[in-house]
Amino acid sequence: MAELDVDTGGIRPAVEQMRLTADKFKTIMDQMRAAVDEHRDASGNDSTGAKFREQHDPAAANMFAALHGYSGTVAATADRIDSLGQLLVKTEDTAGEEAARIAKSGN
Repeated sequence: MAELDVDTGGIRPAVEQMRLTADKFKTIMDQMRAAVDEHRDASGNDSTGAKFREQHDPAAANMFAALHGYSGTVAATADRIDSLGQLLVKTEDTAGEEAARIAKSGN
């Protein structure tokens, strides 16, 4: 039978690092969005500025969507790993209790 060995104590710190990473990406996105919004008129109101915005604005929107998606995906993955870790701890506890019960009953 295959043996499964999981360091359940190491899961929580890893999950916290993942959550910090997700938060950092969100912070970066918010800062970049604020900078873009603050300088929105920097390209001017002439045809050259309009052409620049035609290229820049969709690319900026795509970048913000990607950062938002990445942050959300990392946070959701951290939540799922945390849930898995809690289930593994519960499984270990239940297995230990069952082994003690079996040993005590002699069966």
